[in-house]
Amino acid sequence: MRALAICAALALVVLSGCAQDQNSGPAASDKKTGTDWLYEELMAKILNDEIGDARSGSNHKKGDLNPYREGIRGYAHKALTACLVWDYVKPEVTYRTWRISGHRDWSAAEYWALKGCTEKKKQRQLNCTCQTIDHDDENVLEVPPAFLAEYEKRFSAGAQN
Repeated sequence: MRALAICAALALVVLSGCAQDQNSGPAASDKKTGTDWLYEELMAKILNDEIGDARSGSNHKKGDLNPYREGIRGYAHKALTACLVWDYVKPEVTYRTWRISGHRDWSAAEYWALKGCTEKKKQRQLNCTCQTIDHDDENVLEVPPAFLAEYEKRFSAGAQN
């Protein structure tokens, strides 16, 4: 019986400790990282960009704003890729072209978006790197570690001034 009382007391301590942690302020995971800021900057620019060409059968036409956030009609999954240029000196990231794709399969959506980006890169002879930025409205941007270090250095210096 005594062992049961001790277990119950320990459970109460653990539960109250968890409740205090949840209410003690934002969790570390709630803080934005340099990757989060870069993702948001890129997405804001790309989502405000106009469609340069539309495939037949699309319900969008050249000149429409990027429809990515609306979803890809008829598909469960979507991916957004862009051909990125990482400027380590400034440091900033820009894009040369972007592509979106939808598919019933998660990995196929990404595959077709990357394929479209790579084809456009070759066609225009662009000097950039195609990579996935967003997958089903989730940040999947992979930032080169050396670039991220420079970016966060600049960001933290700007935040202190």
